[in-house]
Amino acid sequence: MASTDADWDELWRQGFKYGPLDGWAREIFLAIGELFKDADSASVLSAGCGRGLVDYWILQALGWHVTLLDNSMQCIRNLKESLGKVEAGRYEIVHGSILELQFPGRSFDLVWNEGVLEHFHEADYRQALREMVRVTRRYVLIDVPNANCRPYVLVKEWLEAHGKWSWGYEQPRASLRRDLEDLGVRLLSEKSIGGRRTIMNYLDMLPDENRHEILDRLEPGDFETFPHLLTIGVLDG
Repeated sequence: MASTDADWDELWRQGFKYGPLDGWAREIFLAIGELFKDADSASVLSAGCGRGLVDYWILQALGWHVTLLDNSMQCIRNLKESLGKVEAGRYEIVHGSILELQFPGRSFDLVWNEGVLEHFHEADYRQALREMVRVTRRYVLIDVPNANCRPYVLVKEWLEAHGKWSWGYEQPRASLRRDLEDLGVRLLSEKSIGGRRTIMNYLDMLPDENRHEILDRLEPGDFETFPHLLTIGVLDG
């Protein structure tokens, strides 16, 4: 998406492949399925979809209609190729910005994203959140890096300090409760996801000879709070 200094066209140049869901992606998929367990279908906007891994499985396993929106033209080109085998009419790919969503209010049952809002500075973060709330008629689901996950925070700080962080501006959050409530959205749940495996994935980003610099600063309890913060809100009424 826009408003970050990362080059997303370059980062997405390698193309997309869809494997089985595991880790945090599986947790998000299951959370979405649980929201609509009593419904036959749902309309979904993936607002800043990236490779659309969870969206692919929503299409394949649940058969819902998904609109995939991203601001990177390389991402859009990749999606058109990677989703080419999915039945036409079951999804729509849109090039656009989450800061100004091109849909009428209350257009979707669920508006969601993962790994998007942390890349915006505060004013744009709040604008993106407002737009997500504007176009949903029921649920908002957001996954961002968890500011309470000490291993993630320490690894990120080390990589940034040594010029090895590739993902541009990234602001983790400890909670989205107040930000959603300010927009009239009631918090349904908020929890850390990703498990220890995701923590280890971050630690593996460090050079072998420097990993001890972070491990020596961690306590066993630090491995119980995971790097992803999954927040789900609902519009009342």
